Amino acid sequence: MTKYETVTTHQIRKGDLIATYGMRLRVDREPHQSKAHPVETDERGGAVMCARALIENWDELVERSKTDTRPVTTGRPSANTAHE
Repeated sequence: MTKYETVTTHQIRKGDLIATYGMRLRVDREPHQSKAHPVETDERGGAVMCARALIENWDELVERSKTDTRPVTTGRPSANTAHE
């Protein structure tokens, strides 16, 4: 049984499955702190974490895009991670 939970980017680990915007993303490397977003003080919000992930349901998304008429939304997605 798959268990879903909302986590911060600091809690994501290699092997996690992230569900966001209809995608299922499998983290294939350990997350690391972004060098493109250096942190000088904690007042700026803390370290920016990033990770590589594979889109597990790519073919499904391509098929859905052919008929999907919903508007594209913007904003900050949440990181919903599934632990299998």
